[in-house]
Amino acid sequence: MTNTSVTVAHDSPTAPRTLLPRLKNETREVHESLERDLDLLRPDLTLERYRVIVERFYGFYQPWEEALQPLLAEHLPDFAGPRSKLPKLREDLAFLAADPASVALCQALPDCIEWPQALGGLYVTEGATLGGQIISRHLEQTLGLSARRGAAFFSSYGLQVGAMWRAFCAILQTQTTAEQDEVVIAAARQTFISIHDWLCEGE
Repeated sequence: MTNTSVTVAHDSPTAPRTLLPRLKNETREVHESLERDLDLLRPDLTLERYRVIVERFYGFYQPWEEALQPLLAEHLPDFAGPRSKLPKLREDLAFLAADPASVALCQALPDCIEWPQALGGLYVTEGATLGGQIISRHLEQTLGLSARRGAAFFSSYGLQVGAMWRAFCAILQTQTTAEQDEVVIAAARQTFISIHDWLCEGE
């Protein structure tokens, strides 16, 4: 098959959407960079180091969810409530004796002016709940934490994490068109980079 025929097939309105595999492939590098540099699965992770990481996560999610709120209210008004990460982060901060009011907030947020950009960003934050299951088990083994004892954020949706992820993937594909795929992918990459820069600052 020639390059021309590949392009035609990709652009054809009858061709299947390739958004999800493209997102996975085209964000792999920045995703792996974040996981490597944050290094949450290190065997010598300390409680103090973990507390700093939770504070940094809160510092990102607090302004990020606030910035998304107008678009979510317009397009998916029932989405934000059950999927907000802030209540779990506040629960973890309380367990770790950290004050949310004293946490520095991220100022360099990903762009979320348009709805496809917001969905690209949510691909990253919702996808993180899958990896959170691995992290939560590591936190239990190394630090004795659990969903009710300092690891609520990484435990996320518990047994519903798979169903919640599949539901989001369906939303992602029904709420966007093939013509918006590039915007969604660019936003996902930018979100990974923004989170990396914020969480790993000075690492």
